[in-house]
Amino acid sequence: MYSEKIVLLILELLKYFDTENNPIILDIIIQLIDFLKKNDKSQDELYEINRLQTEKRRRKLSREEIHYLVSMKQTGIPLQYQFAANILLESFQEAQMIYEMLPVSERQIFDTFPIKNLWKN
Repeated sequence: MYSEKIVLLILELLKYFDTENNPIILDIIIQLIDFLKKNDKSQDELYEINRLQTEKRRRKLSREEIHYLVSMKQTGIPLQYQFAANILLESFQEAQMIYEMLPVSERQIFDTFPIKNLWKN
């Protein structure tokens, strides 16, 4: 499906922004995420996490955005989303604990994602 390809493009654009620091890249990413959210409701949490990691590169997160991320830290939410929420909330000790709970294969995949730049830098 096209949404998976667009998400991969978004991740590559985030990596590119992290090296080039060009705010136009973030505008493009937000437009892509808005397109996905409008046309594919199946992965709303994934799109929102990517939107928030994009906005975090631009500005401080709003109270509403922080509230959303806190809600992602609940039992029953997939570990990957809890992990991302902790990174975006700068709860790095909690993020580390979740990272250690992930299978090695998932850690290796995570290590290629641009959200790692918000955690390890």
